[in-house]
Amino acid sequence: TRASELGFLARQGCASMLPALALKVEKDHAVLDLCAAPGSKTEQLLGLLSEKGSGFLVSNDSDPKRIGHMIRRFEFIGNSKLLITGLRGEDLCL
Repeated sequence: TRASELGFLARQGCASMLPALALKVEKDHAVLDLCAAPGSKTEQLLGLLSEKGSGFLVSNDSDPKRIGHMIRRFEFIGNSKLLITGLRGEDLCL
């Protein structure tokens, strides 16, 4: 739809919803998602972290095209709790 093309509406499949729910993320957690693109889980996880806690999210994907799409998706949000990286999981050292 036009709303999803403009970024006003995002669809998320059930399989993408389950990890965030199963983790029981709270506002002060540090979360690492190694297969983050296209960003549905990232959006859900950011909502669970909320602005009031000290938690943060590192969203990573090793595919340059997918991570590029994700960066464009979140660039206007300006959330200080989000770091997007484009590394292979085994190269990501936290």
